[in-house]
Amino acid sequence: MPERLVNLQIKEIYSKVKQILVERDYLIIVDEPYTCLSIKQGSIWGIMPRTAKKIINYSFRSMQSGTRIHFYSSFAPEWKYLTVIGYVLSFFLVGLSLWINMDLENYILSGNASFWSWIVTSANSTGFSSAQSFSDLARMLALFLILVVLVETLLVIYSHFKINDIAEEILNQLE
Repeated sequence: MPERLVNLQIKEIYSKVKQILVERDYLIIVDEPYTCLSIKQGSIWGIMPRTAKKIINYSFRSMQSGTRIHFYSSFAPEWKYLTVIGYVLSFFLVGLSLWINMDLENYILSGNASFWSWIVTSANSTGFSSAQSFSDLARMLALFLILVVLVETLLVIYSHFKINDIAEEILNQLE
């Protein structure tokens, strides 16, 4: 857990940190005077370290030479749930797209009706060129969704490593 030693008394440093948090309109969820402060910051739609919804915790401990401040941040539960739901829906759509793609490719090769062949048939006529177009479209959609999931995963990892930036920025204002 990161920490900072400040050469001010606990009452003064606590008041300054709280004042900064109030000025920034952060939602204070835990306020135990001279002991700890917890806030919620960000949005459930945010994906970068500054915008992702998180809980930032500060704890204050008096020392002989000043005050020791421990701080840490974690993603808010609702942000985690939304991210997981996004992954599940993306993987479901990837699977569905790949199934459509493989089924239509099989229909093109065999000429036998299949589960998804109804998309490209009308009035007992077979549209093999339409089947190829739909198959290609489904494959491109699956590849696009896989790319989006990979980028989102990289952003989540990046945000995880930079999640304490705002907590540190607030403490940097004290100097």
